[in-house]
Amino acid sequence: MARKDDYDYQLDLTPFISLLSVCICFLLVTVAWYQVGSLTMKQVMGGDTSEVSEKNKPSLWIHLESKKRILIKTKIGKKYISQKIINSQKVKDIQKLEKEFNHKDFKKYVLSVKKQIPDLNQAFILPKSDIIYEDIIKIMDGVRQSGVFSLGVSPI
Repeated sequence: MARKDDYDYQLDLTPFISLLSVCICFLLVTVAWYQVGSLTMKQVMGGDTSEVSEKNKPSLWIHLESKKRILIKTKIGKKYISQKIINSQKVKDIQKLEKEFNHKDFKKYVLSVKKQIPDLNQAFILPKSDIIYEDIIKIMDGVRQSGVFSLGVSPI
């Protein structure tokens, strides 16, 4: 027959405490980086733009087309005041068979529009369904670098 002292043992909590401290450190690091990596943007819904149009504020409407063309329309209220088409740039790399968006000319044009219309603070990006997400992010970066911080992206 076993004695009562044989069943009395202590559980070592050192590995559990070590694991818990690593999890807490990971949580603190990810929370700090979460705020840095966030981006505020609005989502444009369908054809209902009456709220934006009635304010008579200038806005950019950027259409990303599947043939790597960028159609940029500048709009004040309901009236279009300018339109520009930026065609794709040729890639010299043989491994890349597709053409790319011409980000250099795009940034240059958006900066010139921003200089002409200093009140320009809104941009709406309308990509086609087959546009790569990376291209949308590059366009968003180009718009933000030009000083337009209120971005909207149409659902794909």
